[in-house]
Amino acid sequence: VERLLRVVPFAISAFLASSIFWAPWHPWTATLLAAGLTVFFGYWVLRSYAVTIAAWIAIRRLNRWVKVDWAAKYRGEGHDAPWDWPRHMVIIPNYKEPEQGLERTLGTLAAQQNAGQLVVVLAMEDREAEVHDKARRLVAKFQGQFADLFATFHPAGISGEVPGKGSNEAWAARQAYLRLIETAGDDIDRYTVTSCDADAVFHPAHFAATNYRFLTAKDRYRTFWQPAIFNTNNIWEVPAPLRIPEGLSGVNRASNLVLPFSVKFPTSCYTLSWRMLHEVDYWDEEVIPEDWHIYMKCTFSLGDRVNVQPLWIPLGNDCVLSESTTRTFRAHYTQAKRHAWGASDIPYAWRAVVNPGPASLGRRLLLASALTKVHTFWVAQWYIVTLGVLVPAKMTGSFGAAMPEWWSHKAFHI
Repeated sequence: VERLLRVVPFAISAFLASSIFWAPWHPWTATLLAAGLTVFFGYWVLRSYAVTIAAWIAIRRLNRWVKVDWAAKYRGEGHDAPWDWPRHMVIIPNYKEPEQGLERTLGTLAAQQNAGQLVVVLAMEDREAEVHDKARRLVAKFQGQFADLFATFHPAGISGEVPGKGSNEAWAARQAYLRLIETAGDDIDRYTVTSCDADAVFHPAHFAATNYRFLTAKDRYRTFWQPAIFNTNNIWEVPAPLRIPEGLSGVNRASNLVLPFSVKFPTSCYTLSWRMLHEVDYWDEEVIPEDWHIYMKCTFSLGDRVNVQPLWIPLGNDCVLSESTTRTFRAHYTQAKRHAWGASDIPYAWRAVVNPGPASLGRRLLLASALTKVHTFWVAQWYIVTLGVLVPAKMTGSFGAAMPEWWSHKAFHI
């Protein structure tokens, strides 16, 4: 049953993409296709202009937030809790990452306005050769610049696990719990946990803004905080055609944080309270796309209060780059394929719709349908955008297909 359910995303995508080729030949299917194309292109126009406006709003917010003195703002508002009460644990999962890249990420963390509140965990993979020596050098170089800095080593071959970011982070967080909470007796309620990629470049105000948002949140133990992520660290080093999708990915992510009708999911680098993460028993080790999954797991386990709030601070990630142009294109495709594994969460989400839980039926339906839309249209929308008018109109005008006259009579004469 599980394998059949995992065919569903591809089946929907293939059905939608291929409909422009087979639906025009029968009056019923042609009418449905014409109506569907009209609705889709109406949606596409509205979405395009909405993204443009939302991106402009996002840029204004980003420019404003990076100039704020968050500690002064908090103290000026007269809150009760001390500004330096929170601790922010940053987990950096990595496997065969260049040491200089990890140094760059740690350097941006050491440059934070409140670096003394950070606990940094280098989540290493034990199967990487000489990884203990690499971790020792990194810890020695940055020791003393944070509240704490240590490395964990995720063992290989644990039954039921899939090697990846989620399983590594789950191991690292549990090791941190033993070290900081059980052994040192610290208070888990004061901690946030930030999941990030090994190539993340943090703005110096990132964790000051996080500190403010955590202290002033209406529901801090049910909130995810999502920064605006841009793949700009090395964008001028990748082949020119790849700069377009890499640049647009940042525009799309930032605009989604603004759009009121978009369903917001945490992506790539995000922050949540350690208490909430501990309540749901961390990331699922058998899941590859850990970011959307952990959000759905928290919502399905804890209820409708779980939400995503924007953190209007820019965060830089690397574009995929290899030794040659050809290898870079291959690596870019491999990364896209890895992102597409998020489609495996569609059966998980729809099972949650069927099985009652703390989350309301409406919220479960919203998350499941949004997840399905994203992953099925990711493939199908490009066939519809590029060929959705041309192919049915040509079939009707030249080969006698059955598209209705109201759709094809004048506007699409080819």
